Amino acid sequence: MAGLSARTRILACAEELFAELGFQGARVDEIARRAGVNKALIYYYFQSKQDLLNHLVERFLAESRPLKAGLLEQLAGQADPHSTASDDAIGSIISFLAERRNIIMIILNEGFHGESDATPLLRYAEASFRDSLAALPTTRSARTGNEPGMSRLAFRSFFHLVLPLLCYTVLEDRWAQYHGTTTVDTRVWLTQIVRENLRAELAAVPDG
Repeated sequence: MAGLSARTRILACAEELFAELGFQGARVDEIARRAGVNKALIYYYFQSKQDLLNHLVERFLAESRPLKAGLLEQLAGQADPHSTASDDAIGSIISFLAERRNIIMIILNEGFHGESDATPLLRYAEASFRDSLAALPTTRSARTGNEPGMSRLAFRSFFHLVLPLLCYTVLEDRWAQYHGTTTVDTRVWLTQIVRENLRAELAAVPDG
């Protein structure tokens, strides 16, 4: 991590430790040791260990949003329901997620074990759903996600799209090895599933 700023090293080491030990198991002392900084410097940049986690999740959301926005715009503008023109964009998202397994492991772990209702997993799912709404044509994108019937659509988005994508990212190599296939094949299959589920999600949002 030579050449990186202290703040960047702190975030990188926090992400590593949260993924290895879980949020509850990671100690600020160890984050400081790995980052090569004084513990007091961590609290200079971040209010608490929870604040560190929040910054990691928000950074992940900010990085992923442009990729998904581009994909949703493509899908919303396609008249042919069988078109595969968006597959490259879906592949880019899958590759992006695969490169960020640590933060995804943290998000999933905290989703299953976190004490707060507003876990990173649910926050990520909500942001993903609202991004889908924002990509729709004008009268439909004006929806906030709080209208009647939207809870069911958010439920569908979470269990048909967000959760499978995140779980695949963590289990990709193990699944392929266990079933004697390759990640090339599994990514092709996942791309098809994501394309179909995203189209269904966009189509299910009623007109304004």
